Amino acid sequence: MDNANDLLLHPGATSRNRRRFFFKYMTSETALAVLTNQTLRWSTPQVLNDPFDMNFDLRIDFNLDRVRKMALDQGYNDHFGENPAEPGNTLGILIAIARQAFAQKGISMTRDEFGAEMGPAVDASLAKVLSGVEASAAEVRPMLNRTKVLCLTVRPDNMLMWSHYGQQHGGVVMRFETVPELDSPYSMAREVTYTAAMPRWMDEQGLADLLSGRMKSDPQELINKLVYTKSDHWSYEAEWRVSSGFGRDRTAQFEDLSFGAPELESLIFGCRIDVARREEIKLAATRLNPKVKFWDARPSNREFRMDIIQID
Repeated sequence: MDNANDLLLHPGATSRNRRRFFFKYMTSETALAVLTNQTLRWSTPQVLNDPFDMNFDLRIDFNLDRVRKMALDQGYNDHFGENPAEPGNTLGILIAIARQAFAQKGISMTRDEFGAEMGPAVDASLAKVLSGVEASAAEVRPMLNRTKVLCLTVRPDNMLMWSHYGQQHGGVVMRFETVPELDSPYSMAREVTYTAAMPRWMDEQGLADLLSGRMKSDPQELINKLVYTKSDHWSYEAEWRVSSGFGRDRTAQFEDLSFGAPELESLIFGCRIDVARREEIKLAATRLNPKVKFWDARPSNREFRMDIIQID
């Protein structure tokens, strides 16, 4: 549909992802409702079609003996070596204080002596961290169940998407443009990560860093893994999504929220759309945004693909 350079916002525009366009597949009936009400649906996990969507626990499968050794090795180096610990980590602050005190008093010990001295503390910290992960998961689950997302894609020509979400090619794809002046939410969209295995809460190195005071725990990053990770079975969707937290009504399973008329940049009609419904949709779209463009998704004559052709 566009040259690569046309897909990005101009350099002076403020946007987190820099993408200019996003797409939304829908049935022709839904398209009429969207155009008439000027709203898009933001959904909680309960109404999404993937039962795992934002509804899984991050894996914890560490070799604890290896993590313990890594944490003690790093702790010893941080106390007596060259690498200072992360000051934003509570343990890191204590290590920095101890490091200075040891230097002033000329205290030193071997790695084995350090392990014997600090091993019990590392064990206690490890047990506390793992227990905290379980408690955090119990708190996060109900919170994510109320979190609402707007699901979008960057692929308007995917045949499976047309079949699954575009009414077996009888529906519509709407192209929404990030308009900086309207503070369009699409600028906050994040790309979904597709993976064969459920993501880990943290890898062994990360846990060792946390235990040895080199890293700060970031709860938001853990939540982001849950919101923006899906099974690779869904990778064909090329999904990006925007999270709005609980939305305006934290008890509702979904909310239909308004969008700016200039954000509706184009409509793409499926190759099997009803002719009368097509004209009805064109009229509704033009009423909403007189500058809206129209395209057809047509089967290619030479390849198994959909060609997107602009029409009058």
